Parts: sequence; C-alpha cells; structure tokens
Amino acid sequence: MKRDFSDRDLLIDALRGFAALLVTYLHCREILWVGIRQYFERANRHFEFADIAAMMTFPVVWGSIGVSIFFVISGYCIHRKPAEETLKNGEWRLDSARYFRRRLVRIYPILISSLLFTLLVAFIIQRLSLSHVELGDLSLFNFLCNLFSLQGLVGTPFGPNGALWTLSLEVQFYIVYPVLLWFSRRFGLWKAFGAVLAVNIVSYIFLERRGLKFFSSYWFSWVLGAGIAEVKARSWIPRAGQSRLLVAACTATLA
Repeated sequence: MKRDFSDRDLLIDALRGFAALLVTYLHCREILWVGIRQYFERANRHFEFADIAAMMTFPVVWGSIGVSIFFVISGYCIHRKPAEETLKNGEWRLDSARYFRRRLVRIYPILISSLLFTLLVAFIIQRLSLSHVELGDLSLFNFLCNLFSLQGLVGTPFGPNGALWTLSLEVQFYIVYPVLLWFSRRFGLWKAFGAVLAVNIVSYIFLERRGLKFFSSYWFSWVLGAGIAEVKARSWIPRAGQSRLLVAACTATLA
C-alpha cells in the first residue's frame, strides 16, 4: 500500500537527508583532504584543480551540526505521540514496556549490523595489509561497550567506525525519556527545559571537555525537538508556523 506522506513527514525526511549529507561530506573531507592549514605548512605545496576543489569544501568543516539536527528530529518524533495523547486524555500514561520494546526493535538491528559490518571491513583491511588505515579497538570488550551503548564512557568507537557514537547517545536518550516525561508532568514543561539545560551545561564542562561522551552533553538539542512536538500538540502557534519552528530549531544547532 502506498504511504500517504504528510507535509510534516516530508519536512522531517528532508531535514534528515540534509543532515546525513552534511555528516557524509564532513567525513569525506576528513579522509580525502588534509586541511587548509596543513596544506600551507607543506614545503612542496602546489595548486592543482584537486587542491582548489578541496579548499572549496571549507564550509563542510561545520558538517558535524548534522548530528545535532538528527537529535532535534529524534526528540520531536519520540515525543510527538505522547504529547498528542496527553492533550486528548490527561490521565494517559506511557506504556514503558511497549515503548522500550519498540525502541529496541528500531535501533538494535541497525546497531548490531553496523558492528558486524565494521568487523568484516576491518578483517578485509587486515587481509589486504593496508597498514595506513587505523583499525582502532576491535576487542570483545569494546564490542560489548558499543553494544550496550557505553562507548565514550568506558570504551572507544568499535574499530574504525567512529560514527557509531551517535547511536550510543540515541539509546541513552531513549532510556531517560520516560524520566523526562514524568518530570515535565510533575514540575511543568518550562522547569523541565531549565533542568535539562543546566544538566547539559554542567555535563559539557565536566564530561565532554574531558573527552567523555554522554547523552547529557547533547540532551538539550534532543529535548528541543521534544518541545517543538509539545508546541505542535498544544497548537500554541499557527499550523503554518510549526514547520518553520522545526527548521529554526535545527538551524539553531549551528550555534
């Protein structure tokens, strides 16, 4: 049966595609281009078409904001239905068992496939003796750290697949969401926003700046998406402005 896309779905898919391209271009640039500063430090530098084309990719150095865009969209999508259900029925409560089961089915096939594919690629690289490639930590312990979303705290990215850290944060966001939902109902939406912002700042100072990656250092961008879902459910702004608000929130991650 053909899916009936709404304007909301099209916007979310467009933002996801834009974020994915940003992150992809960033990683391509990091792999294929040494960087402008390093280039000019070379004694034998010369300008060729490839060098000029590489320099033109300079704006892509900010491609990491695509990750924050993903977090905003994730928070929006997860909280959208609970916000609507709560508005319809003030006694509605999240079915935690069903919620975690759906999250498990949604993310773990992707995570496990990514880990196994990374292991396969690393094995092929080893067989081809490509010594210039950094394979990273492929130990069973590190595999389990990534499997249980503990990378960045007690483990490192599995093998050469550094991008997996975002999946670990997504799992952590999912785990704490029921607590966030309870807190916002108990103390109010704005107090929940303030608490998350405070936690985010403290976490960034004491964890992120020390090389420890935890959901709390990126939490506000995720909760920002959830807040937009709440605004939409309560119709605090006209329908025409809701899409603009989601785009504006994603754009705010540029800061």
